[in-house]
Amino acid sequence: MALALAGLALAPTAHADWLAVYPTCAMGEAPRRSGPAELLYPRAGLPAFAAPGEALTMRIRVPAPLTPPPGVQQERALAGWYVELVGSDTIGVEGARHHYRLRVADVRPDGHSTLVYRPTVRLPPWIAPGTYDLKLRAPGTEEVDGEAVLRVGEGPVRLARLASMPTEREAEALARLPIDVWLLDPDSDSDSDSEPDAALPWLDLSGTFAVRVGDELLARGGCDDPHVPFSVAVRRAGGSPIEPLPTPQPGQYRSADGEHPIPAQALEAIGPGRWANRAGVPLLVRVVFPEGDRGLSLEGAERRLGFWPGTPVRPEGHRPSVVGLWSVAANGVVTPTRLASDPPTLEVSVHGEPTTHRPTPVRVRSSGRVALAWEEDGAAFVEEAGDRRVPVRFRWLEHHELHALAIGPRGATRRTASATVVTTERPDGCAAGGSSIPPYGAMFLLTLLAGRLRRRRFLCLRRPTR
Repeated sequence: MALALAGLALAPTAHADWLAVYPTCAMGEAPRRSGPAELLYPRAGLPAFAAPGEALTMRIRVPAPLTPPPGVQQERALAGWYVELVGSDTIGVEGARHHYRLRVADVRPDGHSTLVYRPTVRLPPWIAPGTYDLKLRAPGTEEVDGEAVLRVGEGPVRLARLASMPTEREAEALARLPIDVWLLDPDSDSDSDSEPDAALPWLDLSGTFAVRVGDELLARGGCDDPHVPFSVAVRRAGGSPIEPLPTPQPGQYRSADGEHPIPAQALEAIGPGRWANRAGVPLLVRVVFPEGDRGLSLEGAERRLGFWPGTPVRPEGHRPSVVGLWSVAANGVVTPTRLASDPPTLEVSVHGEPTTHRPTPVRVRSSGRVALAWEEDGAAFVEEAGDRRVPVRFRWLEHHELHALAIGPRGATRRTASATVVTTERPDGCAAGGSSIPPYGAMFLLTLLAGRLRRRRFLCLRRPTR
């Protein structure tokens, strides 16, 4: 039987979040003056937008230069970093939490500053769409966080513009509309000089930055770094320049399809386990519930949009959960209801001898969507039920477990873990190229290493998985 590759999402290697240009001069005194750890991006007024599977490169000011310097002893430099994403607008059921702890895969200095660094994480392709709070800690520093500073979504970012800062109640409703980032110029707001209290990813148009909107570039401000003028950095970033949406009338917001009134009410709890949509327009509602053989229905919802893992697929240090997304009509009343046992089918098999030098084919057969995880941050997402071949690329040599989580159409789950051993198949053994060691020298080295290789479960002198 031919195995299909359609419906498979893997982590891309080139794309990153939408921030194309963020000059050092736009960061204020942070790059030049030491102080407590500070999250510079993403933050309120400069949120991040990324698609599942893409990279997110943050900016953090630390009190003192990092030791060892990133890039010199990179593995040691990555130790001690902590990143966690927490769903900011999710309703929890039975004590479930919507959060992902991610591994920092790369750290680099930001330009010429010795106090500002760029830690990068890779969003798994099975992360749920929505708005997230961010928690970040660098080695030897206190944890810094930002509320509603990351938006995860598919396709070009969906923008809308506000005339002024919304009230807390208005922001609660706006956060559940199908908009990714809200544009706002606080300098033009004479009635409020504070940030919205509710979770809402908003972009300060009075700042200096350039962000990607599909193939286009929205650039604002224009302060110049000493070595690279802002206009040059924007030109190097590429993309056709665009202007922000026009400012709407007070009490309105403007999106790509025109002006609309800002809802005065939001989703309101009206009793134990019951919510009513008072906004007067359809709202998006996310519910997280414990992973298991029972799914969940949001009774009274207009449409179910899908289910995703609510926690990392590897079950380490957290209670596994699933998050679902529904559309709730205006004036709708909804109640989360657990369903009878109905787990999906799931079969996972590793084909051939897994190596570090080519993708290993893994066969996945399931009646639901399947999320895969291996090593520190290897991930894939089979978005359609059926029989699929997934190319899995291992980086480390030793015993591994390939974790698989199947999610059925009503949210019930089934998981499995496949054990495998990764080896090497380089023609010259462990060397990167042709061997320059004479035959007698090679035999002598092999004799010395024979005992060690018999004791170790992996080939080559390569450090094991952290």
